[in-house]
Amino acid sequence: MNQEFNRLVDEILEFHWKNNPIEATYLGIHQYDDQLDRTDPGSRRQYFKKLKEYLSKIDKFSSGKSKLSQDEQMDWKMLQNALKVEITEENKIHWYERLPQTYPEGALLGCYIMLLRDFAPLERRMKCVLGRLKQVPRFINEGKKNLTKGRNIPRIWVQIALEITLSGKEFFKQMIPRFAEKVPRLKKEILTANQKALIAFDGYEKFLKNQILPRAKGQFGIGMEHFEFLLSVHHQLPYTTDDLLSIGSRIVQQTQAEMKEVARKINPRKIWVDIVDDLKKKHPSKTNLVGFYEKEMTRARDFVKKKDLVTIPKGETLAMIETPIFKRNIIPYAAYMAPAPFEKKQEGFF
Repeated sequence: MNQEFNRLVDEILEFHWKNNPIEATYLGIHQYDDQLDRTDPGSRRQYFKKLKEYLSKIDKFSSGKSKLSQDEQMDWKMLQNALKVEITEENKIHWYERLPQTYPEGALLGCYIMLLRDFAPLERRMKCVLGRLKQVPRFINEGKKNLTKGRNIPRIWVQIALEITLSGKEFFKQMIPRFAEKVPRLKKEILTANQKALIAFDGYEKFLKNQILPRAKGQFGIGMEHFEFLLSVHHQLPYTTDDLLSIGSRIVQQTQAEMKEVARKINPRKIWVDIVDDLKKKHPSKTNLVGFYEKEMTRARDFVKKKDLVTIPKGETLAMIETPIFKRNIIPYAAYMAPAPFEKKQEGFF
């Protein structure tokens, strides 16, 4: 075990979580649960200056990889690549100045995850929610300033951000007051901060409509060069864009051929497209949708376990919940939220 390397890894991770508190909470790190990220230019400059210093320190281990264990070599490569991607995207893609949904979604997710996961007593979690609610106006304000300087902002991104902002206001109007009732000692302060968060969202909605949407004529494509950089560095795949297109085309043709064969077995007089359309008509009523999926997920889990298809982690559970209101415009069907890797209670949500 290389102590110098592991100390550096721990230092980098702690620095990352401290500066990305929403992500830290999502991962099950709870030292910064009452904080929201800082995205103003000064904070970002300091953050990325430090990341470059860390990348330089990590790079020095490349000549001494033989002194690292096999696991440490994997950690080294993954951490080095993660730093490269984060620094490159700040310099080339400029997410903070181009992606308007960053701000309402970050504020909402930062509060919602505290309500969803019961990793601590409710009053303790609500105290952290209060801390984040108080920071929503600052966080939204930073977003407005960043986007004002932004270039090449795609119209569809602004439209998505507007939908999240509108539905997010319903989250503040409905869910936060409901939970505030459960913590009488904090109720008044939470509702006051919540009202200020709502006002900030109102302002952000007007800002997007009046200042960003009229000039949002950018392209969302990142270009082949950066896409292949992500393939190689982020995903660590030995493929080019042409390779992916070739693989995808082959799999589409193979899948369609298999579906035609299965369709002939089901009903020789129908093509597979018609059979799929028929299947779409067989669905539960909306009044029992969550209960239906809970039953079907249990059935699927039991089948996998009975057939010993994969190993199900010990102690892991799955809860069926409604998609949060601010996510419904981008997750119209369903999605899975895996258990947080650092959370004691390994509960997933579908």
